[in-house]
Amino acid sequence: MDLKKLKIDTFKKISYINFVEPKMVTFDETEVIIYFLKTIEDIDKCVQYCDIHKMTTNNRIVLVYEKGQKLLNPDSIIKPFKTGVYLNYKMKAPMLCSLDKKLSAMVFIKE
Repeated sequence: MDLKKLKIDTFKKISYINFVEPKMVTFDETEVIIYFLKTIEDIDKCVQYCDIHKMTTNNRIVLVYEKGQKLLNPDSIIKPFKTGVYLNYKMKAPMLCSLDKKLSAMVFIKE
C-alpha cells in the first residue's frame, strides 16, 4: 500500500483502524485516521469512530477499500457525504487515489 500518494507524510499521529493488523494508537488529538472499509456499513462505523475521537484542525480521514466491489465503490462511499448524512465531513485532495493494484482510497477532512 503506497501511502505517499495520500500526502500524509508530514503527519505524525496516525491511526490505522479496521485492518487485519490494526495499529490502534491513542493520541490526545489524532491527525490522520486510516480506516479500512470492508462493507458499506463500515462508513457509518468510521464516522462514529471519528466523532468520538478528538482530531486536530488539520486532519485527514482516509477511507481505504478494495477495488472491484459492486456495493462498495467510490459512488457508494461518497453518497452519504454528498447527501448530507454526515455534515461535518468534506472531501480533501487527493480525493480519490489508487494505493496499489487492489486498494483505493478516498480522503476527507473533519471540520
